[in-house]
Amino acid sequence: SEPESLIPIASGISLILLNLPIIGRSWLFRFNLMGSILVPLTIASMMNGVEESSRPAMLTAIIGLMFMVMLPTIFALRPSITMNDYLELQRIVDYVPPGSTIVVPDTRLRYWVEALHEETYEIVRRPPHPPPQNLYLIVGRHHRPRGLPPRSKLILEGDYIRIIKVR
Repeated sequence: SEPESLIPIASGISLILLNLPIIGRSWLFRFNLMGSILVPLTIASMMNGVEESSRPAMLTAIIGLMFMVMLPTIFALRPSITMNDYLELQRIVDYVPPGSTIVVPDTRLRYWVEALHEETYEIVRRPPHPPPQNLYLIVGRHHRPRGLPPRSKLILEGDYIRIIKVR
């Protein structure tokens, strides 16, 4: 029927619009991930419009295209941090008291700190105003040190991170 034939077209247009680079990079990545939600609906609608005898060939072609996109990605997958880095991040609790505010400017590093310690600390990108009593800064060792903030103290100089007590 005609309304069913519009589903693949609408889904395809939605996929294209979700991946246009007219929005910011941080949102583009999120929308790009959401684009895969429409794929099963689109495939099911397309399969419904194909004759019964042609369905195996159509399904094989669709799966083949999906494998062509997937295979290069599989070989590029790797952990974003090493196990030693992960263990060092777990030991933040040994240096920072619970309930403290931790400033982590680097988004990649903040992801891991939040994943491990979200319930123990308030984790922010920038220092809050006014600064709280227990304020710590965590930066990756891959960032060149610019010197410590005034009246701050280096708590940990690890292999992966530096922990600085700001206040």
